[in-house]
Amino acid sequence: MCLVFAGFISDTSVEQFKTECAVLLTGFLFYLIMLVIARYFYLQYYKDAQDALGMSMTFAATSFFGTPIVTALFPGSESKIASNIFNVPYHILLYSLGFIIMRKVNHPVHISAYQTVKVVNKFVYVWQMLKLNYKKIFFNPILIAMIIGFIFWVT
Repeated sequence: MCLVFAGFISDTSVEQFKTECAVLLTGFLFYLIMLVIARYFYLQYYKDAQDALGMSMTFAATSFFGTPIVTALFPGSESKIASNIFNVPYHILLYSLGFIIMRKVNHPVHISAYQTVKVVNKFVYVWQMLKLNYKKIFFNPILIAMIIGFIFWVT
């Protein structure tokens, strides 16, 4: 958690902010493309194994291994900031979509004690899982540290 927060502590300029916005967009595109591509590497396995292997391929431990390697190869706060900005989508997708993909529900989803909804398609399932688990997903200590660090960096 401290590694995520501390990675944002540095001064910034308008030009650097524009550059980091491009890095952020690139990070989102990279992780979304990896989520789609990773499934095709494991088509010979069962669905559960496809999900687990695809998630481990897409969401490697970049915060703990990637950021120190990048800062060692490219010293300075700019490389550390770029690495952390690139990993913002990693944290958002890992703790939201990753949670939904890895949590299997083979039975109807219970929204309340009186209401049960059958899973109709994947989009309905994702929406139901977000509604049921938004506290677990969005009040995660890593996401909170990342958002606070990002706010400190921007201001």
